Order: sequence, then C-alpha cells, then structure tokens
Amino acid sequence: MRYISLVLLVALSIFAFGCTSLQQETKPLEEENLEILDLKKSISEMDMKIEEINNKLFILQEKVNTNRDRIEALELEREKITVIPPVGLKVVKLKDEEEKVEEEEAAEEAEEEKEAPTPEEIYNRGRELLKAGRNGEARKTFSEFVERFPSHALADNALYWIGESFYSERNFKDALESFTAVVDRYPDENKAPDAMLKMAYSYMELKEKARAEETLKELMDRYPLSEAAEKAEKRLGRP
Repeated sequence: MRYISLVLLVALSIFAFGCTSLQQETKPLEEENLEILDLKKSISEMDMKIEEINNKLFILQEKVNTNRDRIEALELEREKITVIPPVGLKVVKLKDEEEKVEEEEAAEEAEEEKEAPTPEEIYNRGRELLKAGRNGEARKTFSEFVERFPSHALADNALYWIGESFYSERNFKDALESFTAVVDRYPDENKAPDAMLKMAYSYMELKEKARAEETLKELMDRYPLSEAAEKAEKRLGRP
C-alpha cells in the first residue's frame, strides 16, 4: 500500500511539473505575438510617413520642372525680341513731348490688355499655398483650377492635392471624397493609382477595413504596373 501511494505521489509531481513548464512556454509565445503585432503596426506607420514624404518630394519636383520650363520659355522670348522687331512697332519722332505721350498711351494699353492668369500659374499658386500650410486657400485655388480647366493635363493633380490637404488635416471623410473623384473623373491619368491607394488608407482610418482591402485589390487589378499597386500588395501582406 505504501508503494502504491509513493507511485501516485511521483506521478502527481511529474504532472504538476509538466503543467508548470507548459505555462512557462505559453507566456513567452504570447509576448512574442504582441511584439509581432507592435512591429507590424510600426511598419504600417512608417509606410504612411514615407508616403507623405514622397508627396512633398513630388510637389518640389513639379516646382523645379515648372520653373525650368518657364526659364526656357523666357529665353526663347528674349531671343525673339533681339532678333525680330515687335509686330506693329510705331516710329516715334524724337521730340520730348511726343515721347511722353507715347509712353503714357503704351502704359494704358498694357493695363487694359493685361492677361488673366494662365492655368499653370493658378496651379502653381495652389501648390505654393499647400507647401506653406495654407490648406484652405490651396483648396480654393485648386477647386478654381478644376472648375475652369477640367480637361487640362493637371486637373487630376489639382483634385488629388485637394484630397491630400484634407488627409493631412485628418479629415478622412472629405479626403476620401476627393480621392474618389480623381479615380472616377480621371481614371486614365497619372494620379488615379495614387488616389486609389489613398482611398484605401482613408477607409482604414475610418475603420472600414473590408472596404479598404477591397480598394487595394481593385487598385492592383486596374493599375498592376504602378508603384501604388506595389504598395497595395505590401499592405495586403502578399508575397
């Protein structure tokens, strides 16, 4: 009888040691899972920060390109002025009074014939305002551009930056509306893939995970060769 009791005592001791070991192994596993979740969250936040930096670089690059084009245009105009006399040039007699009258008339005509801002000038004004953090004024300028020049090559860009201005203010609902408008109105233009990616990000911020994933998949199907599609694939966790 004492032998049986001793065997039972040994068996219970082994069982208790096994349970303790299992608990000790389970706890580190749970901690590792939490660390993995934290790491995924950090990677996601880094992706969003990188996206914002890319947008700022895009604005600066556009500014450089526009200024270079304007300089080249001014150089061409200067060459024309030095080589070809202005059309309709009047011959003025060398008299002080007549020269004064001609100068006054020319100034009046220049004021009357002053041209309205070009589409590019309006667009550049919007970018400058956005860069300066004057989001409300930037949106107003870009909205004017889209309304007046809906078929211009920069119309999709203007509408996209309206969405970005809302997104930077964490106004994800209005941002989503602007990004959706880019995709709907300009599906074949260069900002459509980026706009669709930001649609998905906006859905995520609005806690609509299913719609966000659906948008990312649609982006990969519609624009498979775009950089936005690569980012969507990483966001979905595909190999």
